[in-house]
This record gives sequence, structure tokens and C-alpha cells, in this order.
Amino acid sequence: MAKISCSILKENIKLSKIDNLYYFYGENNFLIKKFTKQIKDIILKQSHKLNFFIFDFKEPKFDFKDLILTIETLPFNSEKKIILVKNIKFNDLESFFKKILDIPKFAIIILENNIKQRTKSNIFLEKIIKTGTVVEFPQITDLKILGKQIIIWAKEFGKHISVENANFLIQKYGNNMDILYNNIKRMSNSCTENGINKTDIENFLLTYTTPNIFDINKLIIEKNLPKIFEIINLLLTSNSEEANKIFSVISFSFIEAYQAKLALKYSINLTQAAKDLNYVGREFVLKNANYNTQNINENKIKKCIKIILESELIFKTSNIPVIFLLEEMFIKILL
Repeated sequence: MAKISCSILKENIKLSKIDNLYYFYGENNFLIKKFTKQIKDIILKQSHKLNFFIFDFKEPKFDFKDLILTIETLPFNSEKKIILVKNIKFNDLESFFKKILDIPKFAIIILENNIKQRTKSNIFLEKIIKTGTVVEFPQITDLKILGKQIIIWAKEFGKHISVENANFLIQKYGNNMDILYNNIKRMSNSCTENGINKTDIENFLLTYTTPNIFDINKLIIEKNLPKIFEIINLLLTSNSEEANKIFSVISFSFIEAYQAKLALKYSINLTQAAKDLNYVGREFVLKNANYNTQNINENKIKKCIKIILESELIFKTSNIPVIFLLEEMFIKILL
């Protein structure tokens, strides 16, 4: 087995040359999902609902025993089964290889990690390469490749977009393929003409805020500062009023985490604490907040709340560009 390129993986899938273990990693989540789906479609065909299983290390209910049992259990009315393991971190890989000594021939395991590889984790890559296939999916920076892909997507949705306007779209939204694809899809549905022009793109920017502010919370936990900067730039490009929402959402997420930590500190059940705090119909809020910040202590959370509130006050009482304030705020939070 080996580490291969996206183009070789694509060719292997066309030839139905599928391995039993894959490790897909990198920042290009769009391509990771695309190739995972291609493997699923070619191997399982009509039986995918019964023989396709997803495990997510970030889910509170994740259980290693369930994962092992699923891998070892025979597929239903099929020669193969696929187990997708999402958000597996490098320290999790060590546990994984200790428990998975032999992968059954009927099982295809796809490990996903949507972050850039760290050099210190090469030892785990070497372990995977011995028994499986490793593929890195970096963000595509070549404008020609991205532009061609945008034109292809638009055509799939019954629309035409010129190379110039495809490049304009990239200029406005960046090179994240998930964001670009979703925007082309939404623009194609909303545009009445056959073509997507510059005016359509500019109007769309004023109407929609594609990146989700709540994604920033996840990126803070992952300490993915470049991605945070990318999203806040896109949010502020789309709508300058989003700054207020950014401060509000981020501060509330840390406040909820602090409330959860205090409740547990004084042996108060999180469901009861949520009711006491009047999170009616949103009792899950504290549980999620506690899970998302399980590796952050109470003092660090208090420090982050202080940083956010101070930054918000400066934003409301000074003329300092908000982008500078936000970037400085996130750098302090992640220190």
C-alpha cells in the first residue's frame, strides 16, 4: 500500500481497484466527501443503506466497542460493507491500530480527518501506509482548475458562467470548494436567466451569508486560525453588519460552556441546569457546550469570555477596523 495522489485514486476507483483501508486527510472537505461517495456507490450500489456505517469521534455517543463490532460483523446480503470513521485524530489512530489488528476482507474502512497533516504525526501515516492507502486533499489554489470546476458545476445546474465571472466568484468567496459549490447551486436556483453574471454574484453577496458563524466555534476548538480568518473575511465581505453577530455568537458559546462547567463542578445535572437557565426546548445546549470544550478548563473559558467582551466593547466605542479587532481577538483566544 502507499500514499497516492487524488488523480491516482480517481483512476483506481474507475478500475474498481478498492483497498480495505483508506486514510483521507486535508482541508479540502469537498473532495474527501466526493471520493468517499464514489467508493460507496461503486462497491455497495443498491445495498448501501444496510452496509454503510458512519462513526464520528466527535459524537458524544461514540463507542470504540461499537466500531469494532461493526467492522467484524458480516455484511447483510452483500460481499462488502463500508465503515466511515470521521474526525479521527492522530492520537486516536494509535488506539485504532492497537484494537484493529486484522481488517476483514469484507470490510472497507475509510478514516477521515479534515485538517492539515502535522509533521509529528508521520509515524501514524507510516502505520496506515503499511496496511492501507493514504490520500491528502489540500485546498486547490490554481485559479484555472477552480474556474473550470465552477463552470462545470454551473452547467450541471443548467446555467452558464464565464471564466471571468468564475474568477470573480473565487475572488469574493475564496478557494473553499464546499463554499463555491453551495453558492453556485444556490445562484443557479435563484437566477432567472441562463447565465450567471457579475451583477448576479454581487447581488447574491448582499443577500446571503454563506459561511456559518457557528462554524467558528468548531474551528476555535480545532485551533484552526487560518480557517477562522477565512470565514470572518467572507462574512464581513458578504455583510458588514455580521460583526455584531460574530461577537454575540462566540461570546454566548463560551458563556454556555462556562455554565456547563459550573453546573458539573457543583454536581448539577446538565439537563436540570438547562431548565434552570430557561433553555426551553434547547436543553442540548449545555451538553453540546460541555462536550465541545471538554479539553478547555474553567479558567481558560473565563479568560476567553473576558477577551471577547473587551474586544466587543472596543468595537462599539472606537473606529478601529473590525477585521483587525476580530483577528487580534481570535489570536488571543487561541494562545
